[in-house]
Amino acid sequence: MSVAWSDLGAEGQRHAEAHFIAASLAAGLRERERSSEPRPSFADLYAWATDPAHRLAPAQQAMVASDPDLRRGLALLVGRVGQLRAVAAAAASSGGLDRREGPGFTVRLTASRADAAQTYVSIDIDPESWRADSPPAALLVLRSGLPVAKLALPDEPGFALQLIEPTDSDIVRGLRDAGTDLVLV
Repeated sequence: MSVAWSDLGAEGQRHAEAHFIAASLAAGLRERERSSEPRPSFADLYAWATDPAHRLAPAQQAMVASDPDLRRGLALLVGRVGQLRAVAAAAASSGGLDRREGPGFTVRLTASRADAAQTYVSIDIDPESWRADSPPAALLVLRSGLPVAKLALPDEPGFALQLIEPTDSDIVRGLRDAGTDLVLV
């Protein structure tokens, strides 16, 4: 008998999450004993998709890029935890995009007038589109299902956010790139 994730309730979901992470960490420990370059575990992929502060090591990113099972697993995770998504845009020009839209949210990029090396990232989210109890924690940028960048969002109430990021950062380049997907988690 299977139970839907939504039927578990918040406490059941936390318990299931802890169980899967523990099992994945145990598998990861076994993998690390066998290999000098450990394959990313489910816990690593889950943490990347849900924890704004978690980063995959460069070797792990390379493994995700080269392993179809890891790519598929990450895509499934992001599909499950991501609540709002904007798919790759059709670029009208060879330049980068200044605005990205998806059902329920808009991302705008504006160059800082005070410092050309800085870019404002404005995110407007329709609260009616957001199903979670708390505002989104991160904005993921993916290309063909692979991680490009992740932007941790402020832990404050509200659905209109403005952050300032370096213009040459992976997040700003990824947001301007018409070939990337955006996912709010």
